[in-house]
Amino acid sequence: MDIQAYFDNISDQIISELNASKTSIRIAVAWVTDDEIYQLLCSKAGQGLSVELILIDDRINRDSSIDFNELTETGGTIHWVKGDKGIMHNKFCIIDDKTVITGSYNWSRQAKSNYENITVINDDPVLMVQYLNEFNYIKSNLQGEAIERVQITNELVLKRLEALKTVILLEDTEDIRMQLGKISRLIDSYEDGTWTALEEIGNIIDSVKEARYKDAVSSIGSILKEHRQVTIYEDPEVPALKLEIRALEYQVFSLQNEKIETEKLIFTFEIRHNQELGELTIKILHLKHEKLKKQVKGDKSKKAAFESAKKDFKDYQEGFEELTKEKIVDLTEDEEKEIKRIYRKASHKCHPDVVSEEFEKQAHEIFSQLNDAYNRNDLDKVKELANLLDKSEPFIPRSKTVTEKDKLMMKISEMKRVRQDILESLRILKESEVYATIISIDDWDDYFDDCKKRLGEELEKFQKEMKSLNK
Repeated sequence: MDIQAYFDNISDQIISELNASKTSIRIAVAWVTDDEIYQLLCSKAGQGLSVELILIDDRINRDSSIDFNELTETGGTIHWVKGDKGIMHNKFCIIDDKTVITGSYNWSRQAKSNYENITVINDDPVLMVQYLNEFNYIKSNLQGEAIERVQITNELVLKRLEALKTVILLEDTEDIRMQLGKISRLIDSYEDGTWTALEEIGNIIDSVKEARYKDAVSSIGSILKEHRQVTIYEDPEVPALKLEIRALEYQVFSLQNEKIETEKLIFTFEIRHNQELGELTIKILHLKHEKLKKQVKGDKSKKAAFESAKKDFKDYQEGFEELTKEKIVDLTEDEEKEIKRIYRKASHKCHPDVVSEEFEKQAHEIFSQLNDAYNRNDLDKVKELANLLDKSEPFIPRSKTVTEKDKLMMKISEMKRVRQDILESLRILKESEVYATIISIDDWDDYFDDCKKRLGEELEKFQKEMKSLNK
């Protein structure tokens, strides 16, 4: 199994995955207006691959420059989702029944300028089947084919009301709309018109539509108390919710990997910067401080500048001393590939955000040690921890331990929050000045040579100024 998150050049990555396809491409996304991706799909269909595309039938797609007839003419198939079939927010692709691409990215020109992400998951048959089933379900629904449905009972409606209450309390607007739609469809299909709760449920639906959530929650509680039957019920959506948590686990894991890689890059750069330029910078800051110290005696207006220079010198010197203690092992290219491979496999086993709660503390401890060793290129330590994880009892993923539906839904909301927190951390890292500097550098050796030259000239300038002041 291989998992990788992407935040930049997403269209190029999708094209790369599509180019590698051999037999089939199944796509369910709201919009496809990226000409390059679309032309590649037509090319693949012309080569004899099975290419199927599910799209929203709206103005964004219809008014774009894309000629959707071209795909069908080259042998592909397009399934249009009309308004009466509901809004489709899926964004996934299945390639060769092996690779799954999922995330926030719509395959449109506009998406290229947005903050988006995708996760590419290879060789996970269980997850692939989940997405394949969803694709086939949407397609079957559009074609009007018979779909096995759960018998609608009072208990099923009550369960759906419980789910609605849960998402209202979680303030999850998107899930509220989804649950409301499901309840409405259940009621529309309900055949026993004698059930006294139907009118009350209709009022609850109206309350939610009007955003009177307090009234809705209160009414749901009353109905559940009055009509709840003591019966064992296996909700058919529980397996799907577990698989959704598993997909979120993969996204969190891949996002965390990206965050760790970014932090490691910044940390390595700061160590190198400290080694190459630290002493020169300290000398310059010291001379700047001493210069202002002399000047402030005759010019009190420079006091603020003097205090600022004094603080800069002290702060940098403390940071220099701390970074001097840090050591990063130099690895060969093959060793760098090896440590990354071992780290990813090991970290997936002990990620504290995806293991079951009973193992969270233990997993967090190993995960922290693993990250620390990885940041310092300590290949032996990473191997040691990976072997420990291989030999010990495996941590159980949360997707396999949570069973009750309301807990599953709350866990999904929690995983979405974790995912958003990591995305925000990544955004801050990648918008930082130091990261912008790093990605602009073609050759670190040339960069530090140039910096040394400039700092040397600046130091010489301050030394001359100090000599003049001391005369």
